[in-house]
Amino acid sequence: MDQLQRGTIKNVPSEEISSLAHYLSHHGVIKKEVDDIKIRCVYDGSAKTKGNLSLNDSLYRGPVLLPDLAGILHRIRFYKILISSDIEKVNTIEDGLKFYNESKELFQTADVNLRVYASNATELNHYFEEKEQDKISEVQKLLGLQWNTTTDNLIIHHPGQPPSDVKWTKRKVPKCLASIYDPLGLVPPMILIENVCLNRLGNLNSPGIIHYLHSKMPYGNK
Repeated sequence: MDQLQRGTIKNVPSEEISSLAHYLSHHGVIKKEVDDIKIRCVYDGSAKTKGNLSLNDSLYRGPVLLPDLAGILHRIRFYKILISSDIEKVNTIEDGLKFYNESKELFQTADVNLRVYASNATELNHYFEEKEQDKISEVQKLLGLQWNTTTDNLIIHHPGQPPSDVKWTKRKVPKCLASIYDPLGLVPPMILIENVCLNRLGNLNSPGIIHYLHSKMPYGNK
C-alpha cells in the first residue's frame, strides 16, 4: 500500500487483466527487527529474455554521486563521538547537541522528520531519549552493519553455524560466503579455510554440483 501511495506501483485496470502483458518479477523480503517485522518488495530489474535488454540495461545509469561506503565507514572511526541519523561525526558533546538541534530544524523545513538518533556518548543518548520520547537500543544499524553504541564496536553479522548434517554443494559454499556483508574487507582472514575449500571445489572435474564438500576435502565441516 505504501508503494501504491508513493506511485512506485499502480493498479492494473480491470479491462487489462485478461490481456497479454509482462510484469516485472518480484518477491518479498521479510526482515525481523527487535520490535517489528518489515516486508520489503524487491523487483528484479535485471531479468531479461534471450536477445533482449533488461530494465536495468535500458536505464541511463549516470555518474555515481554517493560517497564511497567503505570510505565513510573508515572516516567515522577517526572521531571520538559519532551520531547516527543522518550520519555525522563530532568531537565534543556540545557539537553533538548543536548537530541534533540544527539537523532537526533543517529537515523540518522540508517536512522531513529525522528520527532514531543514537550516539556512542551516553550523555547524548540521554538527551536524545528525552527529546524524542523513545528508548535508544544499545545496538543500532549503521550503513548495513550493526553498531554497539556502548562499546563503540562495529558488528559484522555471521550467517551462523550450519546444521551438522548439511550437504555442501558447489552452490551452497559460495552462497554461504556471500551472505556475509563486509564492506570494509575485515572478514577474509577469518574465512581463509572456507575460501580454500571454495577454490578446491572449483577444481573438481566431475560433472554437476552434487559433490558434497565433507566427502571431498578435510575442511568439510568448517
